[in-house]
Amino acid sequence: MEKIDETIRDIFLTRVCETPNNNAMCYEESGQWKTLSWQDYSERVDKFAKALIFQGVMSGDKVALIGSNTPDWFIADMAIMTMGATTVPVYATSSGEQIRYILNHSDSRIFVVEDVAYFQRIENLIDKIPQLERIVVVKGNAPPDRNVLMDLDTFLESGENTNDEKLEEIRSAITPDTPGTFIYTSGTTGPPKAVILTHKNSVAAARNVYMTTRVGIKETISCSYLPLSHVAERCINLFATLLSGTTVYFMGGYEQFGEYLKEIRPTFWAGVPRVWEKLYEGVMNYRSSLKVREQRIIDWSLRIGREFNWRKYEGKRKSFVLRAEYAAARALVIKKILKAIGLDRVVINATGGAPTSKEILDFYMAIGLWLQDVYGQTEGHGTTSYNTKDAIRFGSAGRPFPLVQVRIAGDGEILVRGDSVSPGYYKDPELTKETFRDGWLYSGDLGYLDEDGFLWITGRKKDIIITSGGKNITPSKIETALMGLPLIEHAVVVGDGRKYLTALLTINEEEVKKITEREGTHVKHREDLLRLGVVKEKVERHVKEVNEKLSRVEQIKKYKILSEPFSIETGELTHILKIKRNVVQEKFAKEIEKLYS
Repeated sequence: MEKIDETIRDIFLTRVCETPNNNAMCYEESGQWKTLSWQDYSERVDKFAKALIFQGVMSGDKVALIGSNTPDWFIADMAIMTMGATTVPVYATSSGEQIRYILNHSDSRIFVVEDVAYFQRIENLIDKIPQLERIVVVKGNAPPDRNVLMDLDTFLESGENTNDEKLEEIRSAITPDTPGTFIYTSGTTGPPKAVILTHKNSVAAARNVYMTTRVGIKETISCSYLPLSHVAERCINLFATLLSGTTVYFMGGYEQFGEYLKEIRPTFWAGVPRVWEKLYEGVMNYRSSLKVREQRIIDWSLRIGREFNWRKYEGKRKSFVLRAEYAAARALVIKKILKAIGLDRVVINATGGAPTSKEILDFYMAIGLWLQDVYGQTEGHGTTSYNTKDAIRFGSAGRPFPLVQVRIAGDGEILVRGDSVSPGYYKDPELTKETFRDGWLYSGDLGYLDEDGFLWITGRKKDIIITSGGKNITPSKIETALMGLPLIEHAVVVGDGRKYLTALLTINEEEVKKITEREGTHVKHREDLLRLGVVKEKVERHVKEVNEKLSRVEQIKKYKILSEPFSIETGELTHILKIKRNVVQEKFAKEIEKLYS
């Protein structure tokens, strides 16, 4: 297996030398698309790095970043890492207290913020962040009455006092083992932990992505919209592009991706399951607005598409009639759907972070997009296994990436080894010792490898529910089945130390609206939507169907439909839309107790 002896600085320089005039980035400004070449990118990185040096940042120091997906973030991030300092990305949705915790825990000396609004979140907490020396405001002017603040132009001008020789002297000290980034885990089970990711880790992860997504087309286009505080976005668009030369288009953030997607039409598209669901819902909402005859044409085309692609996947014969019908379905409907959602040029369609429901998988199979599941942990730089276009097995997490080894421990825990695996957690030697043993990352996930080398995830080691009868149950499997009904947006199974299992459910409001439109029901308030008999009946029927496929101890005996959805703002979801099980159980403790009364 190839060993990594390069740094992010090395592969960045190679890319700039090979394609200096190619577009590295495209971004929208005042309604117009603008470009930044690799040479421009490099020059701006150097300028930012020199300013950091003038401000006293040295190798090993930490610099925090917060904001949306923009070229400014890439430039600052790359400047920090390529002069030997450590980037500390902070989620844009973080509260003031969360920001304060990360700045203090990471010992960040400089904080780069997109605009003053981010500073205002911690303005009243500045006295509690004693090591913070400077806040650089990228957009807009910094208030003159705050000495800690500096606008970007003033910051960059200060770097003119740093010469090239000083910059290169500092850069020469970087090694593959130099920490490049601290990624704070999403905090599903407690306070966020700082995962140390070295230059070697990032280069290995970039090579894993590059080697499994090379598609041989003239121009590769990717979109940056997932949080840059998360390991996946950094790996795909910040690092792997240094090897592939892919042009990155900036969408700003998660909320805007739908409209931008139609305009950009990428060749590489990655998203969590909720992203794929939103695109699907958009198509289905449009379908429901059409006349019955047009709906039938769409339904026929999707049925033919499903049959054709599932037979193709299973290696079964496709009759002449089916081939002809599929050609007609593509011309009539499928190509139009792909163009309407902006995926008509896509070649790589990656999904990860949570299981994909059968309904969503079926839809994308129908339009010819085989969703490629990727699996990984922050501690392994997000690259453990992947379903490539040439080796895909739906339901699995794919085969291990080229620079990764996977084995299964005696208790079923998935162990990971490779140059992409972190050396440990910052300021947490005990957890480091527990998680990283004898060169292996103990992932905390349970699974198995099949005879063809595909990895299958069966649950989380710590998420196992042990009933009062001593039965071990994996809730994620049941939750995925419950969320197979589009009407159910989130499901949390409860039952640790109890006699039986119960579930807390939230309802997808868009699905309810579709039902009311079909039935001609007019409802003003969300609470009234949830009281509709048809909603209760559909949920009841689905829970019953799920229970029929489960063993007796796994069955949901009672459930509660919650009146409000889960969200990042209200605390039930992490920044990457994972459920914080502990928060949900604490917040809805009264509702849970009623299910057991």
